[in-house]
Amino acid sequence: MEESGSEGLDELIFAQKDTFFKDVDYVCISDNYWLGKKKPCITYGLRGICYFFIEVECSNKDLHSGVYGGSVHEAMTDLILLMGSLVDKRGNILIPGINEAVAAVTEEEHKLYDDIDFDIEEFAKDVGAQILLHNNKKDILMHRWRFPSLSLHGIEGAFSGSGAKTVIPRKVVGKFSIRLVPNMTPEVVSEQACGAGTQGGAKSGCVRAETWVTKVLTRQTPRPRMPPLPGSGKISNHNGSRDSEANVR
Repeated sequence: MEESGSEGLDELIFAQKDTFFKDVDYVCISDNYWLGKKKPCITYGLRGICYFFIEVECSNKDLHSGVYGGSVHEAMTDLILLMGSLVDKRGNILIPGINEAVAAVTEEEHKLYDDIDFDIEEFAKDVGAQILLHNNKKDILMHRWRFPSLSLHGIEGAFSGSGAKTVIPRKVVGKFSIRLVPNMTPEVVSEQACGAGTQGGAKSGCVRAETWVTKVLTRQTPRPRMPPLPGSGKISNHNGSRDSEANVR
């Protein structure tokens, strides 16, 4: 909805104001995921991102592998080796220094995860995977929210169609991103990753956005006074505190 400018949302709300939205006083759109399919979530933070492009060029034209294979440096081979050195099969980022800025998990933070309603089997079914990187709720959620991650997204310039083409591409561009967490700055991460990604003369570029985190409401945090809302639906707080009553649809 956000990517299309929420087109039609205003018209829908006003068209249903006397029916579906009859007893609703406020509408709040949270363009993010729930943890399951039963309880809404209130998002109070998002990981930042550094998105990288690595360009490897080994000749000034495409070549035929039957004629030139084994006698020249190949851009695709070099790029695969380079991208494979960024992260291991367990998701651990291998770029030197990248994890040094990540804050240690405190005991208080550990407790925030204890009461979160999260079903691992439902999560695995939803993403369509039989095997996950982690086998317990706390590790899965922490690696989705408070630890950085590196993902490989694609290669531009390589043959990707059906059939058996034997071209050696002259130039390829690899794309990957690093998700940032508090204490990590895009400038430092960009410098670290570009240093690792430009081995052997490869070129790199980056676009980025910082992490966003706001204050977490807990039982001890004074809540702002709001007008009462009719109804008996429940909004589940992320940190496991008592459900707040609201009219939710």
